Amino acid sequence: MKQTLERLQVVWGDRRIVIGREVTKRYESFYRGTITELIDLDHEWRGELCFIVEGGTGKGQEEAWWQTYTVQEHIQYYEEQGDDHKKALKQCAKDRGLSRNEIYKAFHELQQ
Repeated sequence: MKQTLERLQVVWGDRRIVIGREVTKRYESFYRGTITELIDLDHEWRGELCFIVEGGTGKGQEEAWWQTYTVQEHIQYYEEQGDDHKKALKQCAKDRGLSRNEIYKAFHELQQ
């Protein structure tokens, strides 16, 4: 759970978030705050979870030039800049806040 929140923070920044646990059930509960606050929350997350994340403000759009690219297009961009395939995969993973293995898997699933 902590890793999921950390990835949300890398990609979207420190937005406000609500996490609903066991929604519509007898013991439902809700946790509210910023992503950072919920990362730091010492809680054992169990059961079904639902995330509601605040929308973007439009700021920082220039920084994420690759957001409209597919993984394949993102890697291709770096290859066109002169990087070999392995280095392009690594840079794509870094940009997206994911592991190189996740990017490799996504890239090869698109190829099939």
